[in-house]
Amino acid sequence: MPGGGSGPPADPEGDDGARLAAIAAASDAFIDAVPDVEALLAIVAEQISRTTGDFCSVVLLSPDGTTIEPVAAYHPDPELVRDASSLLGTTIELAASGPWKTVLGERRTLVIEIDPDHLPENIAPHQARHIQKWRMRQAAMIPMVAQDRVVGGLNLNRLEGSAPLGKADVELLEGLATRAARAIATAQQMRDQKLTASELEKKVAERTRELTAANQFLDSVIENIPNMIFVKDAKDLRFVRFNAAGEELLGFAREQLIGKNDFDFFPAAEAESFTAADRETLQGRRLLDIPEETIQTHAKGTRILHTRKIPILDAAGEPAFLLGISEDITEDRQAQEALARAQQEAMRANRAKSE
Repeated sequence: MPGGGSGPPADPEGDDGARLAAIAAASDAFIDAVPDVEALLAIVAEQISRTTGDFCSVVLLSPDGTTIEPVAAYHPDPELVRDASSLLGTTIELAASGPWKTVLGERRTLVIEIDPDHLPENIAPHQARHIQKWRMRQAAMIPMVAQDRVVGGLNLNRLEGSAPLGKADVELLEGLATRAARAIATAQQMRDQKLTASELEKKVAERTRELTAANQFLDSVIENIPNMIFVKDAKDLRFVRFNAAGEELLGFAREQLIGKNDFDFFPAAEAESFTAADRETLQGRRLLDIPEETIQTHAKGTRILHTRKIPILDAAGEPAFLLGISEDITEDRQAQEALARAQQEAMRANRAKSE
């Protein structure tokens, strides 16, 4: 146990220069610790305790203003600090917090005289033991307010043997509380912004993974559809996407097709026909079904396609892309023609027999 409280290193009564110097030194210490809330709270308690020579604890008010919590404490005597550590981290309802309700609710400082041998009956047992053990004679409870928001409060306990708190002491404490409040509010805001940014990054990463998975699924579907699928830009009708079936049908790799248009691969008459159908689809903003069209391919010669063209509209309802789905029906047509020829041959043969 300390041999009585040491009191402030220099009596600030009537010494404005000393008081301002103490506030300036504390402010510098607070600023240096601002990014780290936990470190800042510890520094606030230590800096104010060293400035005044008193036991100092920092109490934070919950964001909803309903509870308080002692979060940091300091005194030059490490044994006192260890003893006080059991008082930290306990959430207390503000309505049942005694003087703190007045200090934080009315935003005014209270200086309370304490008689360790005659404590109020309603004081908590662990607090009573702490006060009696360390012979605390005065408590100064100062609200910490920043930008018109109550952040919490400072609790100063002056020990037996120290000079009573004077007006200048209280003014010094209130100045320190104001600067501590600003630093704590800034640190909390920075922490919240960091958490918000971190949460946003997580959401973006999660959404990116979802979109990647969705695109991979879509790519897999498109690549495995046996019909040719192509996408053209609505502005200049250049190819922007092709699937494997389209590469096989036309006889070109998609790298050769992307960025080109119909006139780069097909005879002029065919290209004109394809382009006219594209523009009709985009202007009409509706599906165009082409039951049969011929196309000159690079590897398979003339093929017959059943093509559907679909306009893809943007958020404003304007055409952004053209989606084409072409089914190679060449073999079907050849089979139908062969069947028709066989039927005609059979009919001629039957007529010949009847004659």
